[in-house]
Amino acid sequence: MKYKYLFDELIEQEYDKIQKGIIKSDQTNKRYEWKVIVSALKKPDLNTEALYQEFNNEIDKDITVEEYDEMLRAVNLDFEQKRRYISEEMKRMSHVVRKFLDGENQAIEQMEKFLCNLNERDQMERRLYFKAKYLLCHLIGIEKEFKSEEGKVVLAYCMEPFCAKILRMFYKDVIHEMGVISKKNQVNYVMENTRKVLLENSTKEVAGTDEEQMRFQLTNYRNTLELLETMFDELKESMDESATEARNEAVKDFFTSLNSSDYGNILDNILVVDKRLQKIRKDHIRIQPELMPLAIIFKQLMRFVKESEIRPIDQTGRKFVGYYNDIIKMNYEGEPYTNDKEKKRLEVVSPGWKYKDIVISLPTVREV
Repeated sequence: MKYKYLFDELIEQEYDKIQKGIIKSDQTNKRYEWKVIVSALKKPDLNTEALYQEFNNEIDKDITVEEYDEMLRAVNLDFEQKRRYISEEMKRMSHVVRKFLDGENQAIEQMEKFLCNLNERDQMERRLYFKAKYLLCHLIGIEKEFKSEEGKVVLAYCMEPFCAKILRMFYKDVIHEMGVISKKNQVNYVMENTRKVLLENSTKEVAGTDEEQMRFQLTNYRNTLELLETMFDELKESMDESATEARNEAVKDFFTSLNSSDYGNILDNILVVDKRLQKIRKDHIRIQPELMPLAIIFKQLMRFVKESEIRPIDQTGRKFVGYYNDIIKMNYEGEPYTNDKEKKRLEVVSPGWKYKDIVISLPTVREV
């Protein structure tokens, strides 16, 4: 494999970041995730209990079969049908990676296609697969040529979005060494793919009890968050850093789509949910344990928005008395003003958003 040294160098770089504390993980239980994936991909035809017995013999921690089953579900490998499909797919992709590292043109196209379809969902429950992590787990955990202690540490720390980033860097490093130019990360592709994913997530529904619907929402928000992180990384990577104006316009377009009614006004809604969670904590209301992950997901989504330098312009719920000139830079809902001296009682119903100094959307006020 002519270019395998590039894969090894990349894994060593990520390992060094972990050792230096640049990459951190506060989710200790997640460090067994890669071993769960490897156990499922090695013997996909075994039932859960048989897989658990083999898995439990290889780790240094007592885990119950119920916990193992929950971990399988967390990585969307909780059914034999899924495990068989993913196992075969990863075997095929491992073969593609070998050909890719030998510089074969057909393998370049296959790698690009794989990276363009990381948001595949299973046919049973329409839940997202974690294809980037599956592939790295298969390579480092099963394929002898790719095994390394550094790689295992990387797998223990890196969740799906970062695994996707590693594969993209790997792909870019290899094709750069080959002298090949890829079209995968063009801005238009990333934007269109993001819109498709957000649209699918926003239109998904589930029947059942309140708890079942809440669990569904939890999974959906987690999947959305991971996809957004991955796609936003792709968006930034696809830009020429010197093209500031083009990059700012693309980021504005990205978050405008994110906050449109077509995709559930995600930016506005996370503020509403965050305010409710703050009130729950203030009133010392106990959240059911099974719903606690939902609060964590919203917190992560809020952090993602803040780290992307997206800020609200106004405060939802703020009430004030305003003249027409006071709302020139706002969207207004209500009866038209009759003259410039007329005053109306107004309430901010949507805060508006900006990226750095660039306005993404104006605040919306409503007559009350």
